[in-house]
Amino acid sequence: MPSWSIHRLITSSVVDEVRRLGYSCSEEFLRGVYEGVVDPDRSPDIESVTRVRVRRGKLYIREQKTYARHHGASKSIIDYYYNLSLYYARRGDLCKSGFMLGRALHYAQDYPLKRRKWLILDIHEKLEGEIEEIADDVINKGFCRDSEDVAKDVKKILKQSTKPEQVLCTSYRASKAMIMQYLNELREEVDKKKLAKAVRTVKTVKWLSGLVLWTATFALHSPTLLLFTIFASIFIAMYRPSIYYKAMRAGLMIVKPVGTKPAYTGQEKVPACHKP
Repeated sequence: MPSWSIHRLITSSVVDEVRRLGYSCSEEFLRGVYEGVVDPDRSPDIESVTRVRVRRGKLYIREQKTYARHHGASKSIIDYYYNLSLYYARRGDLCKSGFMLGRALHYAQDYPLKRRKWLILDIHEKLEGEIEEIADDVINKGFCRDSEDVAKDVKKILKQSTKPEQVLCTSYRASKAMIMQYLNELREEVDKKKLAKAVRTVKTVKWLSGLVLWTATFALHSPTLLLFTIFASIFIAMYRPSIYYKAMRAGLMIVKPVGTKPAYTGQEKVPACHKP
């Protein structure tokens, strides 16, 4: 999106529609949302890309760090901040919850804007200018509202386009789906004890699997098995089953995204929510 005002326009319009559908949002939660929806431009997330090259028979591995993409953003970063918002909500911090949901909304709203046409022409600035011109009419007159009140899957909605109306409406519908999904999920009862037990079981199985692999490797003195054990250990360490993400949304643990250094990991203060 070209400006913070467009992000806030989309968000406030979605909140108004969601309220008309019978959902309630506290002022504390909304204060966090409206600050969070512009925050990725102030506090960017960092993506790391590992590049592997072979030159003159030698293997080179290089890690390249860049700011996280906004247009065509990684859906894992959207999921991360959505899950983090529920983590804080389950812990009773509605302002931080709204702030993290706002960051997820920012990436979802930026996602549809396609920077290039026919893979060659860079139309980024032109498209942003066209969006600025029509945003008030398209959003305020309700052109993007669906006839259905049932929220859809955010990931199925997110598609890129070079047409300003489609970019705005995709941003609007993805935002509506995300906010409704968040509010519906908060209504569900969560058995934290059962989830915590399941997480402990998975972690125990992972630890035992690694122990068995390394014990067998040292016992057999096999170079081939050693190589397999190294790769298997990396896989086991990085493996994140769905129960981890359920536990995060229940407020039990924070699962960081792979390949991204997020600006917020649960330890930082959020200025908009900090009470002196």
